[in-house]
Amino acid sequence: MSIALPVSLYSGEQILKEGACTHLRSTPTNMGFNLAIGYAWLTNARLIMSPQQQLHAGPVRVTFGPVAYPIGHIVGVETTPVKVGFSKKPVLRLEFDNGSKEFFDFGREVEDWQQAVMQAQQTAPVVPYDSVPVLKSGVEGAAAGVRKMFLLIFGTIAACGTLTCIVGLIVSALQGR
Repeated sequence: MSIALPVSLYSGEQILKEGACTHLRSTPTNMGFNLAIGYAWLTNARLIMSPQQQLHAGPVRVTFGPVAYPIGHIVGVETTPVKVGFSKKPVLRLEFDNGSKEFFDFGREVEDWQQAVMQAQQTAPVVPYDSVPVLKSGVEGAAAGVRKMFLLIFGTIAACGTLTCIVGLIVSALQGR
C-alpha cells in the first residue's frame, strides 16, 4: 500500500522503505508522549513520517503534521523497550547529532527498520533539518513525569488535610473547647 508523500523529495532522493508507523511524539511539557499513528518513508536522505490525519492531541489541541528527519544527522540507532499503553514494546530510538532523540513504533518490523536506517546512514548525504527533533524527549521522561504528577497531587492532598487539621485545632482552642 503506497500513500502520497507529505513532502517533496530532494534531487536524487529515493524511497528505500515504507510502511505503517507510530511516532511517539513528546508532549509540549516533555512529561510524556502522544501517539501519532500514520505512515513512514525511509529515503536515502531522510526518515519521513505523516500522521493519518492532522492529529489533534491533548486538551490544548496540539496539532501534529508530517515530520522529516535527516538520516545524515543520526548518530545512534537502536531498539529499546518503551511502555506504550499497558505493555512494553520494542521501538526504534534515533539519536541525533544535536543530542535529541525521536522514537518510532514499527510493530513487528522494528528490527527491519533499524537495519534499513543503519544501511541508509552509511551513504546518506548531509541535508538540513526539515523537522528539528526535541532536545528533551518526553518518551524517556514519561515514567518520571507520571511520578512527579502523582507526588504533586498526593502532596497537595496531604498539605490540604494537614492544614485543615491545624485550622480545626486553632479554631477549637480559640473557642475554648
